[in-house]
Amino acid sequence: MIRRGGGRAPPVILIGLLVMLVILGFNYWLLSSQNADLQQELEKLQAEVKISAVKQDQSEKKNAALQETVHEMDEIADKLKKRVQEEEDAIKNRDQDGQKKDYEITSLKNKIVVLQEQINTVKQQVEEQEVELAKAKETNTRLVTERDAAVEAVGEKDTQINSLKIQLEQVGESRHD
Repeated sequence: MIRRGGGRAPPVILIGLLVMLVILGFNYWLLSSQNADLQQELEKLQAEVKISAVKQDQSEKKNAALQETVHEMDEIADKLKKRVQEEEDAIKNRDQDGQKKDYEITSLKNKIVVLQEQINTVKQQVEEQEVELAKAKETNTRLVTERDAAVEAVGEKDTQINSLKIQLEQVGESRHD
């Protein structure tokens, strides 16, 4: 194209350039606004990432503390379970000892009953022996009395015999004289 008018650009080109400049300015302003918005959003997201990182760090610390607490609680629970088991074993042993003692008590009660029966039998025998002893004492007393009477009678008879012997000797001496 040939230029007319001596070095000036045709008005259409100027208008086209102006329109392009306006469009470029508008696009620059639009992109600049979007860039500023995106920059703010990026800063917000970075702040949220930092907050999330801090929260995650705090959560990890809390989690570690909770894990430690859980570990300690597990140890305590294990100790308590062991202690409960020991107590249950002790109770079982006491129950078994109690059953043994109950058996021994029952056995001893049975022995007591048997011994009581034996004592009653022996008491009856003693009473019977006492009755027999009383009868024997009565018989002995009677026999002693009879013996004493017999001894006395024999003594009297001896006395009579001696008297008769003396009399007989006296009679015999008087006949010999």
